[in-house]
Amino acid sequence: MELTECRSTLQRKISEILVQKYDPDDPILECGPAPLSIIKHRADDVLSLAHEKLHAFPYREVPECWRRLYTDAALWKILALESDDWLSDVVKLLDMAIILTGAPRRYEAIQSLFHWLQQVSQPKIDRYEYIEPTQVSARPAEEEEASGFRKRRKIEHAISVSFPQARISQLELLEPMERLSIASLPAFQLRINQDHDRNNKQGPVPFIITGALVPWPAISEEDRKWSNPQHLLARTLGGRRLVPVELGRSYTDEDWGQKIMPFGEFLVSHMLQDPQTSLLERKTGYLAQHDLFAQIPELRADIAIPDFCYATVPEPQRAEKSDDGSREEADGDDDALDRNIMLNVWIGPAHTISPLHTDPHHNILAQVFGSKYVRLYPPCQTENLYPRSKEGDVDMSNTSEVDVDMAMKVLEGRSLEPACNDLNRQAAPTDQAIEKEVFARTFPKFADANYVEGILGQGECLFIPRGWWHYVRSLSPSCSVSFWWD
Repeated sequence: MELTECRSTLQRKISEILVQKYDPDDPILECGPAPLSIIKHRADDVLSLAHEKLHAFPYREVPECWRRLYTDAALWKILALESDDWLSDVVKLLDMAIILTGAPRRYEAIQSLFHWLQQVSQPKIDRYEYIEPTQVSARPAEEEEASGFRKRRKIEHAISVSFPQARISQLELLEPMERLSIASLPAFQLRINQDHDRNNKQGPVPFIITGALVPWPAISEEDRKWSNPQHLLARTLGGRRLVPVELGRSYTDEDWGQKIMPFGEFLVSHMLQDPQTSLLERKTGYLAQHDLFAQIPELRADIAIPDFCYATVPEPQRAEKSDDGSREEADGDDDALDRNIMLNVWIGPAHTISPLHTDPHHNILAQVFGSKYVRLYPPCQTENLYPRSKEGDVDMSNTSEVDVDMAMKVLEGRSLEPACNDLNRQAAPTDQAIEKEVFARTFPKFADANYVEGILGQGECLFIPRGWWHYVRSLSPSCSVSFWWD
């Protein structure tokens, strides 16, 4: 479809959405008559007002009226767009509405617009016109004004059919976890019940399940493989869809930050870089813990929820007593068929890190492509792992103070860095002794903490029981999907 026809058709579709009168209970009416009276002709001003209000509250406490106003102002702005890169600007406005507000009362309508654009557009998939970074962030101190579109230099970048492979250092697993071939929910349920029966104070333990994800189209179907960057580019409107990217080695580091960028820019800037490039010379970008399937529902058909998520996980025995003085065991989960399974996507280059932390849900971590090193500690080791305290207004007690990379290096003489990397060069014996002494003095109990470890490869998944501490590091460009349930 020609651009002119595409533009006029999209404008007609949006006009049909906006011409409808607001319902009497629509929260947008709480914004008052002033912004609503000018939204049609001054969408930029209203968008700026709504954007300011979004950042005047903690994210989860933003009144719905301002989220509604931002969404509708974005739609009105599209009707007046006449930019050189019209399609990219349309996608930006629609995606920012979803990412920043959730698009209340317009989510289905916006998804239908994206679905239509995906059908009628013919994006390039072997080349990406790389646009200079826009510095778009979710917070006002770092974000360019949401309604501003400035001219930026374009650089065309060739897109291959595979991601670059990292040369992984040979790693000897000192405490390997079990690797099992389990194909059914009953077999999985039997296994975790047996683990609980063997040690009901600890409950089920982590293990890797091999071959469980082979039927996924994202892994097995040639034209839908997520390991093919061209496929991902095609499914994101030629890389135009926006995604939130974490920048930095780990969210516990001081220089860590976030940025919203086009998916194609993320691929070119981070996923398609040479993994052997020194970590000192490049930034690490991580699309981490993002509900990509809610934002781009078409991708949801490429994966499936593992049956294992419908298991009833037995809880560890609590040291509580009933009225008759006998010990009571914690109840199991509610009916599995009624539970809410939360999906998140993790895409990043080699060396992305999820620091040692614990989550309040059971988890099946499914590896779509690439490989990751995983290391897990049972809840009973919490005291030895040095949980953080409250930092500012954020409770960080689910994250350890220990840098597992450093611990492996100074306590075990192991490294996950490529042999050629600057950060993997051996320190002088004297320096190594000093590092070990400082680490042992800072975290004296950590060396005594029991753990299990493993390498999670493509098509495999890892069972992480609720409360288990886990550290995850990618060994190559990789993608995982986490499935949380209670």
